[in-house]
Order: sequence, then structure tokens, then C-alpha cells
Amino acid sequence: MRDGSWRSCKKDERFQVMKTIIEREKFPLVWYDQGKILYAKENLTLTLKKEYECEIVHKKTGRTNRFRFLLINLVKTYDLKIIFDFIQRKIPIRPHDPVRILETLFKQTQKSEMITIRNQSYPKNQRLDDLGKKFLEKKISIWLLLTNFYLGDGRGLAAGFYQAIVLGERGPTLNINNTFCCFYQNYNLVEFISCYLCQDIRKSG
Repeated sequence: MRDGSWRSCKKDERFQVMKTIIEREKFPLVWYDQGKILYAKENLTLTLKKEYECEIVHKKTGRTNRFRFLLINLVKTYDLKIIFDFIQRKIPIRPHDPVRILETLFKQTQKSEMITIRNQSYPKNQRLDDLGKKFLEKKISIWLLLTNFYLGDGRGLAAGFYQAIVLGERGPTLNINNTFCCFYQNYNLVEFISCYLCQDIRKSG
């Protein structure tokens, strides 16, 4: 902040800060849950510093922002071996937490190319299917179709997939199913308002 105090990072900022510091400081194998937890294959509090800082240039404003990462304490440890102990029926309780950690690792490996909403992932660069397209082709004149955009409500349909790790009798199973979700189209303000009002405001005002 301008007064010298620190504020909490936004979600996208946190990921960029962690990526920058991890690559610069050459951390051991780690993955991040986009919240306040960092997973690693070893106890980081024994080998790393307690505080790190970095500077990142904001892409849109060009302003350089300074960030601080604090390594506070070791919360808990998990042994992935208990997954195999459960499979071999050496223990009766399902190890839900280690399975959840594996799911987090899967999500982070696709972070740069996907938008992840809980267990659903959607490619960032896909072209959205305009929800008003088929309706307009049947209901309005060819003259309106020549305006190069479709009058819907500003949203488009994206295709993605749902993934979840299920611990079965033979081991962890990765289930993947198709899923669809609505996102706002990459329109400018005039195009979005025209879509939302179902009229071309460039012509009608």
C-alpha cells in the first residue's frame, strides 16, 4: 500500500507471486492450492527462509508492485503410502486428505492453460458458442445478421471437463466427464450492451 503497509493478494496475484518465487529460489517440488497452503515433498521450514519478496509488473497498468511471501509454519504431514495400505486392506479408513492433495496437484499442472472452477476445467483460449446464434438464424432478418455479432445476453457456452480422483479397490482412479458452462463473451462495452438489450445501440442509441 502507499502508506507502507501490506494487503492480502488477490487470487491471480498469489499464483503469480508463488510461481515467481519458486522459480527464482529453486524450491524443491511443491504445488500450490491457490489459497494459503503450499504442499511440498519435504519440510520447507527447516531449509528455507521465513520471508521472501519479489516485484512483478502489472500487464495492464505497467506499474511495478512489490509482494511478500511468508513461510509461517508446517501445518500437517501426509504419507501417500497410506493410499496403498488402504488398497492392500492394511487399514480400514479411506485416506481422503492424501487423495485431495493429488487432486490439487492435477489442477495445478494445467493452471496455465485452463480456467479451473472447483473440479471443472475449461480451456482458456477456446471460442465460446454464442447462445443467441441459433435463435437469431431462425427469428431475425439477414440484415441484422450482417452486424457481425449475435443478439443474446452477452454469454457464450464453453466446453470443458470434470475430473475427480476416486479411491477404489484397485487403486486411485481418475474420472473425467464432459461439462459445459456459460461465460461472458469477450465483447467491448457497446457490443455487450447491444447483446443484453437485444438491439444494436450503435444504430438506435
